[in-house]
Amino acid sequence: MFNCMVIGAGIAGLSSGIALHKAGHRPVIFEAYGVPSDGIGGFLTVAVNGFDALDTLGLKGAAGRLGFSTPLMSMYLGSSGKHLIDFDYGGSLPAAPPPAP
Repeated sequence: MFNCMVIGAGIAGLSSGIALHKAGHRPVIFEAYGVPSDGIGGFLTVAVNGFDALDTLGLKGAAGRLGFSTPLMSMYLGSSGKHLIDFDYGGSLPAAPPPAP
């Protein structure tokens, strides 16, 4: 068993901390920012195959319950509102609620 430092509490740092803990180590996660990033408009999109990775961390069920389906994402240019591109993610997960109208 090792004491482990993980730098950063983003998705990679938190996932590393969970994996290290499951492997029997003692991770300590350090984050530079003292407050959460709520309200900045950021989010994490997980592709359907990404749920396999979440399953190995024991998070697949929680992500399915707390998240929402994003089968399509569109990007627009902020200054003009011009439509740039659509990304089709290939469908929804059965456990995810349908996208809002």
